Amino acid sequence: MTFAWGVTLFGTAGGAVVLNQIGDVSAYDFGAAPGPTLSQMFADFPDYDCTVLEDFTVSSAELRITQVAALFRAQAGFISFQNIQGYYLNFFSSPDLAATSLTGDVASVVISPGSGAAVTQIIDNAGPYEYGLVSFSVNIPLPSAGNYWVGVSPKSSVTTDQFFLMNSGATGALTPGNANGKWANPGLGFGEGALLAKNLDYAYAVTAVPEPATITLWILGSCGWLCRRQRARPA
Repeated sequence: MTFAWGVTLFGTAGGAVVLNQIGDVSAYDFGAAPGPTLSQMFADFPDYDCTVLEDFTVSSAELRITQVAALFRAQAGFISFQNIQGYYLNFFSSPDLAATSLTGDVASVVISPGSGAAVTQIIDNAGPYEYGLVSFSVNIPLPSAGNYWVGVSPKSSVTTDQFFLMNSGATGALTPGNANGKWANPGLGFGEGALLAKNLDYAYAVTAVPEPATITLWILGSCGWLCRRQRARPA
């Protein structure tokens, strides 16, 4: 899948976009209300660690997440992405679990900048902030069909570098949203509660592919169907 500014994020053969609430960034109204939501791990103030959660649903158990993307506003400018020590990527089976720990029960990985994360700079010429579209290559199997929640939080070596996850209300998202995004801060540093309903859709995208065994079964099934068609063909 190629977004409007020419960056290909989701081009995996046989893959399925199970969530895309980023859409066309070239049509994004970055100044639209409500604004973005803080989603960050703090090196010196862990009680303030927080993440924005968005849900998606899969109908098959034989799926593996291969790519994730998130659109962030960089409070101190795009150069602040250079200070990121790692991106904390978590998948939860329930958002309630994030109220006690930001370590996902389905998967929890820390992705180093540069090796597994790519950042594309996006400039809003009408506003004071700069943005980064961050994409990750991952290998995360999903244990079953059902509903999952994804959260991404950068961790910076500079406390004044703050990263806000954009909402997707103005982007023309490619999968329908249900306005039930949530925000978790289990350390209660902000004094707003451990889990808040934000009633927004957030700018995440997730791609999954079938597990190899599933692909093999599909190919074998297709071959069997073709053989039956050929045997049934009249002379």
